[in-house]
Amino acid sequence: MSGNKIGIVRFWHKHPVLMNFLAIVVLAVLMVWLVGVVFLNYWTRHGEEMEMPQVKNLNVTDASRILSDAEFDVRLDSIFSSDVAPGTVVRQIPPENSMVKKGGTAYLTYVCYTTKKAKVPDFVDGSAAAALSNFKSRGFENIEVAEVPAEQNDLVLGATYNGLELKPGMEIPINARIVIKVGVSSRTAIDYGDVNPEDSDAEFIEDLFDDGSGYDN
Repeated sequence: MSGNKIGIVRFWHKHPVLMNFLAIVVLAVLMVWLVGVVFLNYWTRHGEEMEMPQVKNLNVTDASRILSDAEFDVRLDSIFSSDVAPGTVVRQIPPENSMVKKGGTAYLTYVCYTTKKAKVPDFVDGSAAAALSNFKSRGFENIEVAEVPAEQNDLVLGATYNGLELKPGMEIPINARIVIKVGVSSRTAIDYGDVNPEDSDAEFIEDLFDDGSGYDN
Protein backbone atom coordinates (compact mmCIF):
# COMPACT_ATOMS: atom_id res chain seq x y z
CA MET A 1 0.00 0.00 0.00
CA SER A 2 2.82 2.36 0.92
CA GLY A 3 4.62 1.45 -2.32
CA ASN A 4 1.59 2.51 -4.37
CA LYS A 5 1.45 5.80 -2.53
CA ILE A 6 5.14 6.40 -3.16
CA GLY A 7 4.64 5.58 -6.82
CA ILE A 8 1.76 8.03 -7.15
CA VAL A 9 3.79 10.75 -5.49
CA ARG A 10 6.74 10.14 -7.79
CA PHE A 11 4.47 10.15 -10.84
CA TRP A 12 2.90 13.42 -9.62
CA HIS A 13 6.32 15.06 -9.32
CA LYS A 14 7.42 13.77 -12.72
CA HIS A 15 4.19 14.84 -14.50
CA PRO A 16 2.72 17.78 -12.57
CA VAL A 17 0.84 19.22 -15.54
CA LEU A 18 -0.88 15.93 -16.31
CA MET A 19 -1.80 15.32 -12.68
CA ASN A 20 -3.21 18.83 -12.32
CA PHE A 21 -5.27 18.32 -15.45
CA LEU A 22 -6.65 15.02 -14.13
CA ALA A 23 -7.50 16.69 -10.83
CA ILE A 24 -9.36 19.43 -12.67
CA VAL A 25 -11.30 16.86 -14.70
CA VAL A 26 -12.31 14.96 -11.56
CA LEU A 27 -13.45 18.14 -9.84
CA ALA A 28 -15.39 19.20 -12.93
CA VAL A 29 -17.16 15.84 -13.07
CA LEU A 30 -18.10 16.15 -9.40
CA MET A 31 -19.40 19.68 -9.88
CA VAL A 32 -21.52 18.66 -12.86
CA TRP A 33 -22.93 15.74 -10.87
CA LEU A 34 -23.81 17.93 -7.89
CA VAL A 35 -25.41 20.60 -10.08
CA GLY A 36 -27.39 17.92 -11.89
CA VAL A 37 -28.68 16.41 -8.66
CA VAL A 38 -29.73 19.80 -7.25
CA PHE A 39 -31.38 20.90 -10.51
CA LEU A 40 -33.19 17.60 -10.93
CA ASN A 41 -34.54 17.80 -7.40
CA TYR A 42 -35.71 21.37 -7.93
CA TRP A 43 -37.26 20.54 -11.29
CA THR A 44 -39.13 17.56 -9.84
CA ARG A 45 -40.46 19.60 -6.93
CA HIS A 46 -41.34 22.49 -9.22
CA GLY A 47 -43.39 20.19 -11.37
CA GLU A 48 -45.32 18.94 -8.31
CA GLU A 49 -46.16 22.40 -6.96
CA MET A 50 -48.73 24.91 -8.13
CA GLU A 51 -50.25 28.18 -7.01
CA MET A 52 -53.35 27.82 -4.85
CA PRO A 53 -56.37 29.32 -6.65
CA GLN A 54 -58.41 31.98 -4.89
CA VAL A 55 -61.87 30.58 -4.18
CA LYS A 56 -62.80 32.55 -1.08
CA ASN A 57 -66.10 34.46 -1.45
CA LEU A 58 -67.16 32.16 -4.29
CA ASN A 59 -70.10 29.80 -4.11
CA VAL A 60 -69.01 26.49 -2.60
CA THR A 61 -70.12 24.57 -5.71
CA ASP A 62 -68.00 26.73 -8.03
CA ALA A 63 -65.07 26.69 -5.60
CA SER A 64 -65.15 22.90 -5.31
CA ARG A 65 -65.23 22.51 -9.09
CA ILE A 66 -62.24 24.82 -9.56
CA LEU A 67 -60.17 22.95 -7.00
CA SER A 68 -61.23 19.53 -8.27
CA ASP A 69 -60.21 20.52 -11.80
CA ALA A 70 -56.81 21.45 -10.34
CA GLU A 71 -56.62 17.91 -8.87
CA PHE A 72 -57.10 18.96 -5.26
CA ASP A 73 -58.81 16.73 -2.73
CA VAL A 74 -61.54 19.06 -1.42
CA ARG A 75 -62.78 18.80 2.17
CA LEU A 76 -65.82 20.86 3.20
CA ASP A 77 -67.05 22.25 6.49
CA SER A 78 -70.03 24.53 7.13
CA ILE A 79 -70.91 27.25 9.62
CA PHE A 80 -74.00 29.31 10.38
CA SER A 81 -73.98 33.02 9.61
CA SER A 82 -76.66 35.65 9.12
CA ASP A 83 -74.20 38.16 7.66
CA VAL A 84 -73.06 36.21 4.58
CA ALA A 85 -75.10 34.64 1.79
CA PRO A 86 -75.66 30.87 2.16
CA GLY A 87 -73.19 28.77 0.20
CA THR A 88 -70.42 31.39 0.27
CA VAL A 89 -66.88 30.21 0.99
CA VAL A 90 -65.59 32.23 3.94
CA ARG A 91 -62.28 30.43 4.53
CA GLN A 92 -59.82 28.36 2.53
CA ILE A 93 -56.76 26.40 3.59
CA PRO A 94 -54.10 26.65 2.16
CA PRO A 95 -54.59 30.37 1.52
CA GLU A 96 -54.87 31.75 -1.99
CA ASN A 97 -51.72 32.36 -4.07
CA SER A 98 -49.57 30.11 -1.86
CA MET A 99 -47.42 27.41 -3.47
CA VAL A 100 -48.86 24.01 -2.66
CA LYS A 101 -48.25 20.43 -3.66
CA LYS A 102 -50.28 19.38 -6.67
CA GLY A 103 -52.96 16.87 -5.72
CA GLY A 104 -52.94 17.95 -2.07
CA THR A 105 -55.91 18.57 0.21
CA ALA A 106 -57.84 21.85 0.23
CA TYR A 107 -60.14 22.72 3.14
CA LEU A 108 -63.11 25.02 2.54
CA THR A 109 -65.47 26.53 5.10
CA TYR A 110 -68.77 27.85 3.76
CA VAL A 111 -72.03 29.25 5.11
CA CYS A 112 -74.59 26.46 5.25
CA TYR A 113 -77.88 26.70 3.37
CA THR A 114 -80.11 25.57 6.24
CA THR A 115 -81.04 27.88 9.09
CA LYS A 116 -79.63 27.03 12.48
CA LYS A 117 -82.26 25.97 14.99
CA ALA A 118 -82.38 26.01 18.78
CA LYS A 119 -84.75 24.73 21.41
CA VAL A 120 -87.19 27.05 23.15
CA PRO A 121 -86.17 27.46 26.81
CA ASP A 122 -88.39 27.45 29.87
CA PHE A 123 -90.02 30.88 30.03
CA VAL A 124 -93.64 30.63 31.24
CA ASP A 125 -94.76 31.85 34.70
CA GLY A 126 -91.56 33.80 35.24
CA SER A 127 -90.59 37.43 34.92
CA ALA A 128 -90.03 39.14 31.59
CA ALA A 129 -86.36 39.69 32.39
CA ALA A 130 -85.87 35.98 33.10
CA ALA A 131 -87.64 34.97 29.89
CA LEU A 132 -85.55 37.37 27.81
CA SER A 133 -82.36 36.08 29.42
CA ASN A 134 -83.34 32.45 28.78
CA PHE A 135 -84.14 33.08 25.12
CA LYS A 136 -80.92 35.02 24.53
CA SER A 137 -78.87 32.31 26.20
CA ARG A 138 -80.07 29.95 23.45
CA GLY A 139 -78.97 32.39 20.75
CA PHE A 140 -82.33 34.05 19.99
CA GLU A 141 -81.97 37.79 19.38
CA ASN A 142 -85.07 38.89 17.45
CA ILE A 143 -87.34 39.23 20.49
CA GLU A 144 -90.25 41.58 21.13
CA VAL A 145 -92.49 42.07 24.16
CA ALA A 146 -96.27 42.43 23.99
CA GLU A 147 -98.01 43.67 27.13
CA VAL A 148 -101.43 42.16 27.85
CA PRO A 149 -103.87 42.76 30.75
CA ALA A 150 -103.36 40.36 33.65
CA GLU A 151 -104.00 40.08 37.38
CA GLN A 152 -100.28 39.75 38.14
CA ASN A 153 -97.76 42.27 36.97
CA ASP A 154 -94.60 41.29 35.00
CA LEU A 155 -95.69 37.68 34.52
CA VAL A 156 -94.85 35.91 31.26
CA LEU A 157 -98.06 34.35 29.95
CA GLY A 158 -96.71 32.87 26.74
CA ALA A 159 -94.76 33.49 23.54
CA THR A 160 -95.41 33.11 19.83
CA TYR A 161 -93.45 32.65 16.61
CA ASN A 162 -95.34 33.44 13.39
CA GLY A 163 -98.57 33.04 15.31
CA LEU A 164 -97.54 29.66 16.70
CA GLU A 165 -97.74 29.28 20.46
CA LEU A 166 -94.32 28.28 21.72
CA LYS A 167 -93.66 25.61 24.29
CA PRO A 168 -90.36 24.73 26.00
CA GLY A 169 -88.36 22.19 24.01
CA MET A 170 -89.72 23.15 20.58
CA GLU A 171 -87.08 23.70 17.88
CA ILE A 172 -87.38 26.91 15.87
CA PRO A 173 -84.99 28.92 13.65
CA ILE A 174 -82.42 30.91 15.59
CA ASN A 175 -83.42 34.07 13.69
CA ALA A 176 -87.14 33.63 14.42
CA ARG A 177 -89.13 36.70 15.45
CA ILE A 178 -90.37 35.85 18.93
CA VAL A 179 -93.10 37.79 20.72
CA ILE A 180 -93.22 37.34 24.49
CA LYS A 181 -96.57 38.12 26.11
CA VAL A 182 -96.13 39.81 29.49
CA GLY A 183 -99.00 40.54 31.86
CA VAL A 184 -99.50 44.01 33.33
CA SER A 185 -101.89 44.94 36.09
CA SER A 186 -101.03 48.62 36.50
CA ARG A 187 -99.52 51.51 34.63
CA THR A 188 -96.19 50.92 36.38
CA ALA A 189 -93.47 50.69 33.74
CA ILE A 190 -91.66 47.37 33.46
CA ASP A 191 -87.95 47.37 32.64
CA TYR A 192 -87.29 45.02 29.70
CA GLY A 193 -83.67 46.04 29.18
CA ASP A 194 -82.97 46.72 25.51
CA VAL A 195 -86.27 45.19 24.36
CA ASN A 196 -89.20 47.59 24.04
CA PRO A 197 -92.83 46.50 24.26
CA GLU A 198 -94.93 46.86 21.13
CA ASP A 199 -96.44 50.36 20.84
CA SER A 200 -99.91 49.09 20.01
CA ASP A 201 -100.08 47.03 23.19
CA ALA A 202 -98.77 49.89 25.29
CA GLU A 203 -101.40 52.23 23.89
CA PHE A 204 -104.07 49.61 24.50
CA ILE A 205 -103.08 49.28 28.15
CA GLU A 206 -102.97 53.04 28.59
CA ASP A 207 -106.47 53.45 27.13
CA LEU A 208 -107.71 50.59 29.28
CA PHE A 209 -106.65 52.25 32.52
CA ASP A 210 -107.78 55.70 31.38
CA ASP A 211 -111.28 54.24 30.99
CA GLY A 212 -111.15 52.89 34.53
CA SER A 213 -111.64 49.30 33.40
CA GLY A 214 -108.20 47.97 34.29
CA TYR A 215 -107.45 45.17 36.69
CA ASP A 216 -106.74 45.79 40.33
CA ASN A 217 -103.41 44.81 41.94
